[in-house]
Amino acid sequence: MQPDTAIVDFAASLFLRYFRSGSLIEGQSPTINAARDVEMLKGHWAISQPVRNLIEHILDYPHEAQALLMHKERIDDAVARGRIDARRTVLLRQRSGLPTAIASMEPVRSFNTGPNVILAWVLKEVM
Repeated sequence: MQPDTAIVDFAASLFLRYFRSGSLIEGQSPTINAARDVEMLKGHWAISQPVRNLIEHILDYPHEAQALLMHKERIDDAVARGRIDARRTVLLRQRSGLPTAIASMEPVRSFNTGPNVILAWVLKEVM
């Protein structure tokens, strides 16, 4: 093990155990144990200033969440909300027997985009 790695491991483990229990610990050779220390690391990260700034920004400016315009297939009776799919409309009318059935592609706003998925993961991990 490199000396720098050993020093970082020692300091991180020492601080984590100190802040977790607030009691005196021995300082012989602690190492980071992922199973033991990951929840404490997440806790410190979740209350850190950058995460709090991110959450405050999201709460102050919710309209900045990026959305994509996607198309959803919709089947209605005498109503077209979007681009009409002529082929599906003819097939639908023949299959169902409804002369006013319309198959269309309705535009819908979706927030399930790349940046929003990452933001949702960060907020889920903070909780």
